[in-house]
Amino acid sequence: MNRWNDIAIVLQDCQSGKILEKDYQPKIEEQFKLLGWSVYYGCIESKPELETANTSIYPDIVLKKEGRRVLPIELKRPTNRLKKKNERQLFSYMKQLELRVGLYIGEKIQLYYNAPDDDEAPHSVLSTRFEPESEEGILLCDLLSYEHFDSTTLENFCKLRLQKERYEKKIKVEFEQQFSPDNGVSFVKKLIKDYYSKECIDETILDKEIQKIVLSANYGSYQKHKGKAESKRYTKYTLNGSKPMYKRILVLEAMRLYIDKHPQATYEEIERIFNVKEMPGGYKVVRRLSEIQEGLEAGSLFGRFFIAPQQILTSGDGVKFAVSTQWEYHNFPVFISILKKLKWKVKEV
Repeated sequence: MNRWNDIAIVLQDCQSGKILEKDYQPKIEEQFKLLGWSVYYGCIESKPELETANTSIYPDIVLKKEGRRVLPIELKRPTNRLKKKNERQLFSYMKQLELRVGLYIGEKIQLYYNAPDDDEAPHSVLSTRFEPESEEGILLCDLLSYEHFDSTTLENFCKLRLQKERYEKKIKVEFEQQFSPDNGVSFVKKLIKDYYSKECIDETILDKEIQKIVLSANYGSYQKHKGKAESKRYTKYTLNGSKPMYKRILVLEAMRLYIDKHPQATYEEIERIFNVKEMPGGYKVVRRLSEIQEGLEAGSLFGRFFIAPQQILTSGDGVKFAVSTQWEYHNFPVFISILKKLKWKVKEV
């Protein structure tokens, strides 16, 4: 069950009511109860004392599972604007508890990860405001559900998120350099020349023809001119009379429904049936979970998939796989056409 919408509405009310921090904490603890964390069984510790070498520190909340502390939470009033000192407080709790993941809750929710492979401060790998139907909020609830919570799984999720973020930054820097107004035209012409040079064509002929090509480069300017297609990004759809969903969620639920209806379907059958050639960057609708993990470790951008534990699907032959999150105007209609061939009803809201 999606608990996020109920949580978001409650915390939105707290923001509008200018609630004090001391009154905010019981509200937050109630939300964790919704996710299965029991006060009776000691799963929610309120301001426990942590002794350091010089003094004691008191996290606002620490979650426990099976007697072990698994997640510290830094809590600020819902009108607070996140400051560096708030982060430092949370990081000190993570360090003292020897945990790599921590949670900040104030005017928004942020999940932090302390990567073992660098000396930097913990990284924010997930952030969401209190908005119903927030995909990040729904994902967070899946990760923090008591029933499914596992520290190793949570750390692996954070690791994949951080690898994706690092790769995206790397690609952005490279694109800004290669496709700048100063370098872009010469870079593209060099690519064209390298491509045709494989055919052993005389370079003088190539140079002559390439000079006739008129190009311009201004990487990033497209964001100001995305056109009408962008206006449909937040359109919702229903599937067989379901509640309205965004494109990405609809695709995930459609794949889940297909597995439910065809429990014997092998991974290769699923991959063949849901073959959308228009996926960006050569991605597929589905990809084996093992390939995603290997790809991220190798520096490939295989992070654009639903990878929370409750979002991973399993085919009839036992292959665990993830569903792509990359759905826009150019490929979503193709996926819908596949659903219509299955006699499923998709309606735009």
